Amino acid sequence: MPELGRLDEAELGRAAALPSAGLDPRLLAAAALPAGLEEPVPMDVVAARVGLSPRRLRALSRQQLGMPLARRRIRLRLRRSAEALGEGRSPAGAAAGGFADQAHLTHRMREMIGMTPAAVLRALWEPSESAAGAPGDVHGDGPGDG
Repeated sequence: MPELGRLDEAELGRAAALPSAGLDPRLLAAAALPAGLEEPVPMDVVAARVGLSPRRLRALSRQQLGMPLARRRIRLRLRRSAEALGEGRSPAGAAAGGFADQAHLTHRMREMIGMTPAAVLRALWEPSESAAGAPGDVHGDGPGDG
């Protein structure tokens, strides 16, 4: 499953080399804020909640994470959706974790990791299950259907 490795926190560039304690606590708070919420929080609201201007928050994110905070937030939502797929939820159900609908999830997933939800589902189940027993078969997007 090397493709799913792109959802890992290690992909956060320079931040992977820094211990969490080395990151600005306001950046950590901003990064964690939307993680448990169903609806994405606008960046200006996130910045205000951690006591920074949106411009300073963006600069801090690029400096310490090596990427915009908005991109990291999308990656976190994609990870939650991939985990939901792995738990047997349909792509539409997995989209409920921060995307407008299944089409939005599919677009973002393809854009960010180069895979569709069906491909993620296959990648999650192929190593440990036979094609006949993969949950994706229920939705018509199993390994033998594509």
